[in-house]
Amino acid sequence: MATNNKALNELSIIIPFRADDQRQYLVKRLRAFCDEFEQRCGIEYLLVDSGSSLMARKENKTRCTSAGIRYLYHESMGQVFSIGMARDYGVQHATGKLITFLDIDLIPTYNFAEQLLEFAELSGMSSELKRFFVLPCLYLSEYGTEQFLKKEKKTRHREYLYKHTMGDKLQIDNMAYCSSVMVVHRFHYLSIGGHRALFKGHGYEDFELIHRLSMEEGRTPRSFHYYTDTKSWDSNTFDGFRAHFSLLGIPALKDGLCTVHLWHPRPANTTYTKNIKKNHLNAFASFKQFDNDGCHPPALLPATLIENKVLYFGVPETNAGECLRNLVPHLGQFVYHSEYHFNDEHGRFSVSLLEAQIRSQKIKCILFSNPYANPIRLAVYHWARENNFPFYCFERGALTDSWFVDDTGFSVDSTRYNESYWQTPLSTEQCSSVTEYIQNTLDSEQALEHKGERKTKIMLVNSLKTSGKKVLFVPFQDPNDTVIKHFSGSIQSIDKFAIQIDRAAKKLIAYGWHVICKKHPLETVTPALKYARWVDDDIHLLDLLDLADAVALINSSVGVYSMMMEKPCYIFGEAFYAHPKLNKPVNSANELVDDLRDDSFKVCAETMRCFIHYLWDNYYSYGIPLSDSRVEKDGSKNTITKGIAFYRINIPEQAHYLYKKPKGEKISLNAPLLARYAHDILQREKPIKKMLRNRDKWKFKTWFKPQSRAGKHFKKIILHPKAYCLDSKYAWLNYLANKI
Repeated sequence: MATNNKALNELSIIIPFRADDQRQYLVKRLRAFCDEFEQRCGIEYLLVDSGSSLMARKENKTRCTSAGIRYLYHESMGQVFSIGMARDYGVQHATGKLITFLDIDLIPTYNFAEQLLEFAELSGMSSELKRFFVLPCLYLSEYGTEQFLKKEKKTRHREYLYKHTMGDKLQIDNMAYCSSVMVVHRFHYLSIGGHRALFKGHGYEDFELIHRLSMEEGRTPRSFHYYTDTKSWDSNTFDGFRAHFSLLGIPALKDGLCTVHLWHPRPANTTYTKNIKKNHLNAFASFKQFDNDGCHPPALLPATLIENKVLYFGVPETNAGECLRNLVPHLGQFVYHSEYHFNDEHGRFSVSLLEAQIRSQKIKCILFSNPYANPIRLAVYHWARENNFPFYCFERGALTDSWFVDDTGFSVDSTRYNESYWQTPLSTEQCSSVTEYIQNTLDSEQALEHKGERKTKIMLVNSLKTSGKKVLFVPFQDPNDTVIKHFSGSIQSIDKFAIQIDRAAKKLIAYGWHVICKKHPLETVTPALKYARWVDDDIHLLDLLDLADAVALINSSVGVYSMMMEKPCYIFGEAFYAHPKLNKPVNSANELVDDLRDDSFKVCAETMRCFIHYLWDNYYSYGIPLSDSRVEKDGSKNTITKGIAFYRINIPEQAHYLYKKPKGEKISLNAPLLARYAHDILQREKPIKKMLRNRDKWKFKTWFKPQSRAGKHFKKIILHPKAYCLDSKYAWLNYLANKI
């Protein structure tokens, strides 16, 4: 369950509104609308009055206050009414964990808020940050609207859903299976930037947002010819974006959740409706742009943090900036600068320039992605620590998917690893949960950046020929890593470390030890070793730890996994996880050999569980990195993190949002959810299945050009159909791969 250290409402219902001379019926609707809601603890109602006249404003505020609806005025008078901007403004001021929107023309079901919360729990929103759903909307005719408003509130929605099912065309115009009434986690909404500002007036602004939300969630099968607008919600062919969006609203409809749209006149030439064609074009351009680059609008800020300015050394809309997107709504408004802006005319760091910038821009905090990245940034970092100026350090953590946001320092120089934070006895429940987490971590295929197919211990013993010998495992690190450059202690460098390890390996031969080393996955060059042995890159880190009797390293994060396996770990450098009950410091090959011969050091399991529980549950944030690899000029490999999909955020003394890691489950094309499209999907599968059955009969003609793009695709379909289907961006082809 998502939690926060601050009391929040469960749900905020945001109502965008503008009193418009061209649409006089709206004020009358507002009066009736305010009577639709019953006050309930944990539910917040907000009316965002965007650009109404001063006189209308006063009346609207009075009416909302008397109805228990929170009133907000959004300054947009004289501008074309943007319902997306009004909704975003409401989200920024909302206090609910979840948010939804309700236009003034929509009538919600009886006990609307309770139904939404129940369905949110049912659909898994309490455990997954990106999970969301939308509500269908039943559009009534003018006559249907008159009759509907006379009906009993408790039963009228069910009655009109029945009429729709029975084909009543007199009172019902149509059913839209997807509407702007969406239920989303507020901080997820803020982090993806809400609506795009390019949409003005009426239409398509909600579709563009729903497209991004759906692609982020990644659970719903994508329809054929997705960039097509069929203009209809009633088609039985799985074509166009509306077919895809229908899948988002049908589950709520089956649970009896929907809204009813009241009929109103539709003047053709109002400022609100004249942009609809332009919005239509903008929507499809935005669909394609997001599918291509995955870029959202800038993150939105809660109203409480708009004045909280955070100095960040970087450039907006870059990979580094995208990695922080989910943190922005928790920290404040980012002010981007290069650290070199604070150099004087001689190229030296100037404290006066830094302090002047902080005063002029009213900076409240500094965020360092890596304070040791360069001398100027390091100088600013030292200044902040010496002057007790608020700051945070952000960097990758030691555990899989982990990241830290630390307000006291970076790695070894942080005080957040002090025993006072974690050396307390665990409850039975805590002990059980951390033990389960450790076991799951050690059974996983993932461990930091160290990949490879898992193998059994016996397989490794046989392949490495270590039978009858003790094994010392030595994970090497990136020589350019910050913790090597600044926290390697007396060992100083990777090359000097390699010399000590080889000396130890020579001496350990006589005592029945075998020393195996694994290079860092991003390195292409390894130090020369005579007595120690390099193992293949594809051997999994956790399998090597399982094989090992002991571990030696400088300060690699592998030390954390070593303690989880309760393997003795000998540290040559400075490590944040160093503790006398968990590992042992050494300075030379002789010390290492003596300690291994003595064989008296044992990891304290109870202390280890306390430390891991602290890292896992209290200190680290968790997010799935979105990465690319590249080869540098010197031949070394580098991983570029283009973004982080956080599912758990821990910021000291502030936010604690805990969700489960997304399972990556996708809805099958065979699911009953797609029943109305089943025949169409089946018909589309038949030609491909026939082609696959007959693929051995195909002969390449002389006109076939295998080097062309189409030719390569065709050749792959014929020769490797399963791979082609798995690699496709279309969900129905991914599904079909399992049947080949």
